[in-house]
Amino acid sequence: MRDVPNPQKPWVFLCGDTLRNAGIRHRAWLFARALETAGESCRVCLPAEPEERIRLWEQGNRFDKAVYLARCWLRLLLALRHVPGARAVFIRGRLFPYGPPLLEWLAGLLNPRIMFDVDDAVWEPPAFVSSPFVRFQDRKWAARMCRISRVAIAGNRLIAAYLRDHGGRGVRVIPTCADMERFPVRERSTKKPGEPIIVGWIGSRDNLGYLRSVGDALARTAQRYPIRLLAVSNGHFEWPGLEVENRPWSLEREADDLHEMDIGIMPLDDTPRARGKCAFKALLCMAAGMPVILSPVGMNREVVEHGQSGFLAATPEEWERYLETLCGDAALRAEMGRRARDRIERDYSIHAHLPRFHEALRETAGELPVKEEWDGLASPAQ
Repeated sequence: MRDVPNPQKPWVFLCGDTLRNAGIRHRAWLFARALETAGESCRVCLPAEPEERIRLWEQGNRFDKAVYLARCWLRLLLALRHVPGARAVFIRGRLFPYGPPLLEWLAGLLNPRIMFDVDDAVWEPPAFVSSPFVRFQDRKWAARMCRISRVAIAGNRLIAAYLRDHGGRGVRVIPTCADMERFPVRERSTKKPGEPIIVGWIGSRDNLGYLRSVGDALARTAQRYPIRLLAVSNGHFEWPGLEVENRPWSLEREADDLHEMDIGIMPLDDTPRARGKCAFKALLCMAAGMPVILSPVGMNREVVEHGQSGFLAATPEEWERYLETLCGDAALRAEMGRRARDRIERDYSIHAHLPRFHEALRETAGELPVKEEWDGLASPAQ
């Protein structure tokens, strides 16, 4: 029996991290904001402010981290008061980083209209994290969520296949989307002789290990072209023979940092965890109108059109070759950058996928019959 629609009730978004987290911003908050613009009522529940996370979690000692986790748990527990009256509940990733999904189970008891989202191969251990607390993360979280949800959102086909294999219902792929309004078209100024070409990488310190895999290729290219690596992160990177500028990530400055870059890079190792990534770094760089060089791993193969909006580089030699190609041809960089932006606006923007996201919410609410998308990533127009 289909639920009785009640459009007066809000969509409730439960999020396990702050807006510093790309998945929270681009897979929950931006969709909620777009739905509100369209006249829908949304309530986004976040466990903390970004400044609090930086102070207590990223820069704090063990006591500070414990305080931060306790505060997040209590705030999300309090946020469950909004769940019973929700039109449907969207759970964006793990609500608490450690242990079983207790908060998620409670939400399901309070309201069966649950939709959840996965944008990483969370069943695999992270690549470069050595913290002893990693062993307390629930690798079966996504499989457990399949049992309590009506609809499951996957960031790519690999994740969707995993969810279906574990009993997920209403599984469909919605990629991580860019907010094109934050990246208006900007003409990059012509480089003066000797002015550095900015090769950009953006990401968390946990993923700096991927960047090290192309350090030698960058350094060799720097012997022939004046390049500077701009690493926007909460970590620190350096490499012999390479000029590096480390810059802390900031939501307010993100668009300006990206527009400063001339070439975006996203190296990955070909591992089970990396194959589940949703090419977010590449999507942001392309949205900002620059060509990209990516490792041909997982969703990276789908995002870039090799030779058109960027390059796929599988070996150190290919990384060096494509870096030299782009560094030596400003016109090619500009043309590829235009194609890259057009690609993101057409296929990976928030507004391109908003109708499908809204439809998934309505299926979760019981207002539409739940369907499957067995062909993987449907056209944004559908």
